[in-house]
Parts: sequence; structure tokens; C-alpha cells
Amino acid sequence: PAKAPDAFTEPSFRTSLNWRKDKFSLTAFIHQEEFESGLTNPLIDIDDEDPLVRFENYAILPKFRSDITETEDMTISLPLKYFKDSFGYSDPDLMSFDGSELQLEANILIRTTRLDDHRIAAGGSLTFYKREQNDRQYDFRSISGGSDNALSIADLSFDMSWVALSAFVEDMVQLSPQITLFCGLRFDSIH
Repeated sequence: PAKAPDAFTEPSFRTSLNWRKDKFSLTAFIHQEEFESGLTNPLIDIDDEDPLVRFENYAILPKFRSDITETEDMTISLPLKYFKDSFGYSDPDLMSFDGSELQLEANILIRTTRLDDHRIAAGGSLTFYKREQNDRQYDFRSISGGSDNALSIADLSFDMSWVALSAFVEDMVQLSPQITLFCGLRFDSIH
């Protein structure tokens, strides 16, 4: 952390597309970033090589909004996001981590202003996550302990996937021109 201000960005870019027609909108972007972190491994005191960190983010975010009646509207969105990250020292004696994550969501939001001084909203989302992680690590205990033992390499790979479900209802009540009350219930579950 003491060296964090020394970090500097190398190649980075973000490209985005934003399109809207009537009630439909679409946003898509690509973001890539690469930098030397300026941070050393806290387990060993090596200051001559900074880790190289890379991030890549891709997303397609379609959204559709429709008026159900004069006082009710509905919004549906189906975001698709992909993240890729890597962390590795340029010195081959140290470690590297590579991972990626895919997120696919389905969201719905319904709002109404049918009741005077009330703005009621209800909605939910179902999100699928898939994470893949590949780590190549060396045994730091043999380095930090000053041991003459040969370094041991661990190639760790794992895949995880889970589903998150969220649902909520809330009411924004205008009690007076100066006082607004927010009430709501929310449920979240992960499997």
C-alpha cells in the first residue's frame, strides 16, 4: 500500500456504443486496462519487479421500457457482462492469477403512481454467475523462511457457478412538501 501512489497506467481504452429508439435502449462497451501495480507481494520483500495487472470488461446492456397504463410503467433489462483479470509478476519466480467471470441477468421493474402521494415500485432479478480461476503459485514459505528447499509449484484451477435471486417492493410516500418516507421489503437468495 505504501507504493500505491507510484502505480501508473499503461495501455488503457474504453469503447462504448449507446443506441436508443423509442422505448428500447442498448449500451455496449469494451474496457481494457493494463498497469504495473507498484505493489509487492506482502509475503516476501522483493522490490525490483512490480506485478503487471490486466483487466478486460465487456458488456451488452439492452433495456426496454413500456407504459402499461397512464400511471404504471414496466422496465425489462437483460444485461450480459464478461470480466477477465490477470495478475502476474514479470519475475518468473513469483506468482500469477488469471480469472474470468460471466454474468447474465434478467431484471424487471414495475412502478405505479396510481395512489396520490405514493410512488410504488416492485421488481426482481435473476442473475447467473460463472467464475473460472487459474492460479499458478510458488511456495512462499520456503522463500520467506530462508530455507534451501526447492520451490514447490501449485497450479490451482477451479470453476464456480451460482444463481442469485432478488425481489423487492418499496413505497415512497410524500407526507408533506418537506418530508418523504421510504418503506420497502427485499429478499435475496443465492444458490
